Amino acid sequence: MSRRAGLLAANSLTAARVLLAPAFVALAVRAQHALLCGWLAGVIFAAVASSDVLDGRVARRWASTSNAGRTFDHLADITFILSALGTYTALGIAPWWVPAAIAGSFAFYVLDS
Repeated sequence: MSRRAGLLAANSLTAARVLLAPAFVALAVRAQHALLCGWLAGVIFAAVASSDVLDGRVARRWASTSNAGRTFDHLADITFILSALGTYTALGIAPWWVPAAIAGSFAFYVLDS
């Protein structure tokens, strides 16, 4: 695999997290009334977590790491986390301050970078 192909593979794994966030949210909302939706949301969560581990390994393996890739990775992470926790807050499962604290923490991280 070339450096360019490694970059494409790593960024595709990262993009999958962003693209899977709406599906996770939709399934999590429906999970209260349909057990299968809960299981599918769990499968998506596992895929998202796996892609987060793999994208960095792929990028490092094929020497295709970049600042843009790291930024994309962080944005994908925060998009998924805040989507999930925002949904849990709307469903009454998590308190509002949990996603707010994470968003604030991420904002300070970005400002400090």
